[in-house]
Amino acid sequence: WATNTLPKAVVPMENLYAFGGIELFRNAYLRLLKSLALVEILDLQAKEIRHFGQFTITAGGNRINWLNAIMAPGQSTPAVLADVFAHFQRLVAYTRLRKTLKVDGADLIEILKNPHAVNTENENLMLKYAGWTAEDRDALLLRMGWTVDDLSDVFHLSRLNEAYRLVQQTGLSAA
Repeated sequence: WATNTLPKAVVPMENLYAFGGIELFRNAYLRLLKSLALVEILDLQAKEIRHFGQFTITAGGNRINWLNAIMAPGQSTPAVLADVFAHFQRLVAYTRLRKTLKVDGADLIEILKNPHAVNTENENLMLKYAGWTAEDRDALLLRMGWTVDDLSDVFHLSRLNEAYRLVQQTGLSAA
C-alpha cells in the first residue's frame, strides 16, 4: 500500500481486519454449526426449527433466542446453560414423541400450536396420530389436572402419551 506521502509498505495487521468482527463471526459461525448439528441429529424440518427457535431465554438481562445462546466454550453462565439445556430437553422430548407417534413433524407442530387442530376430514389431529379416544384422553387429563390446551407443552403431551400407553398395556379404558 502506498499514498502520496508514504512510500510502498506492508499493511499493518490492525488495518487489515476488524478483530472484533472476526470474533463476532467466529461465535455466530459456531452457533450456526451447533444448530445445524441439532437439525441433522434430530432430523428436524424447517417448520420444526421455526417453532422451537421462537423460544427465548434471559441472558445478560436481555431476552434472546435460545439457539443464539449456544455460545462458544467458556462464554456462558451456568444459568444460561441451564436454560439452553431445558430447551434442548424440550427438543429431544419432541423428537421422541414424533418418532413414537410416527407423525410428520409439520402435523405435530400443528398439534402443539393448537391441541384442538383438525385435518380436512374434521378429525382431531392429536387423537388421530396418538390413537386415543376423546373419552380416554379427557379421563387422563382430568386425573393429571390438565386441560386439552395444556397439551401445547411437549412435556405434557409426551407424559399423557406415556400414561395412555400404560393404560393400553393393562387392557382397560382410561375412562
